[in-house]
Amino acid sequence: MEIVGPSKRRIAGIVIEMFWCIGLFIETGIAYSLRDWSHFQITISMFNIVIVVIFIVFVPESARWLLQKGRTDEAAKIIQRAAEENGVVLSEKAKNLDEIEIEGEGEKIWHMLTHPVLLVRSLIVFFNW
Repeated sequence: MEIVGPSKRRIAGIVIEMFWCIGLFIETGIAYSLRDWSHFQITISMFNIVIVVIFIVFVPESARWLLQKGRTDEAAKIIQRAAEENGVVLSEKAKNLDEIEIEGEGEKIWHMLTHPVLLVRSLIVFFNW
């Protein structure tokens, strides 16, 4: 969603969810035709490997992650490309990513337990999974 402009996020979200539906239909057909759980597992894993390789090749890293890791040149290229695709002209301040300060070390996992709302939501997610 970070790559897509604000006006197209709704469509991108719908397309992402459509892949779940299509995948379930394909998975059902594969399971029906194979009938052996081990062959089914291997077949599904092979599809996932192909999809992951495609994503690694064609989807760029998150600019935020690259900035956090100190890889500002790569982040600047990704931001510039996204701006060009969205028809936005970047200001000079936005182009100079070296001046951005990285905020601390980030939060620790146990900080979720200190805030009541985050604690409740984390427990709900834990028990749902």
